[in-house]
Amino acid sequence: MAMDLKEFIETHQLENVILLGHSMGGKTVMFFEQMYSQVVQK
Repeated sequence: MAMDLKEFIETHQLENVILLGHSMGGKTVMFFEQMYSQVVQK
């Protein structure tokens, strides 16, 4: 899911991304931040 999120961000050329998730989404956001910390603002 984290890789899908990264692809979405790149496809839509998003910058200064702020992610928020609940339950499984929260776990995805935490994992994403560990893998791609340079992409996430908050």
